Amino acid sequence: MLLIEGTGRNPDTGDVMFNALATIAYDEAAKVYHFRAYNDGRYLDTELKVPENGFEWGFKAGPADVRFVMRLNDKGEWVETGDVKFGDSPPQRTFEMTLRKQT
Repeated sequence: MLLIEGTGRNPDTGDVMFNALATIAYDEAAKVYHFRAYNDGRYLDTELKVPENGFEWGFKAGPADVRFVMRLNDKGEWVETGDVKFGDSPPQRTFEMTLRKQT
């Protein structure tokens, strides 16, 4: 099991803008990874796909399909993007961030 804590800060003030906690666990019987994330009193439980150099997860939110993709870049940073898609319309980018390890 992997435990992940994410904190987003305003780059100008350092104020916390986002805080979340997630777990990733492998289900041996089903041969899939499960991703459970917690934020602001809510949680999400979904399958986590693990392609080369990253992972992907998504969920349905009413009429929207939401998808997040994280990839490890050349600098060793995690780059995460989020897209939302309604019906047959093309996906719209709603989120992008780069995570750097603090030393």
